[in-house]
Amino acid sequence: KIVFLFPLKGWSSIDYKGSAIHEPETDRVFIDTFKKLADKRIVIKEYNLHLEDEEFAEKVVEHFMEILE
Repeated sequence: KIVFLFPLKGWSSIDYKGSAIHEPETDRVFIDTFKKLADKRIVIKEYNLHLEDEEFAEKVVEHFMEILE
């Protein structure tokens, strides 16, 4: 099983709302294109979190544990 998790509020330590490189519209285009072109067996999850949010780390662990089962 393959799972991709996308954090919708930023993908790096310097990609927070208000930073010069924060481009949620560009991220959306990337995610939508990825979903369109990805193998249909790949599970794609989107979370309204930042990559560095503790809640996002919890989601990563949650999905990892599901894969291990």
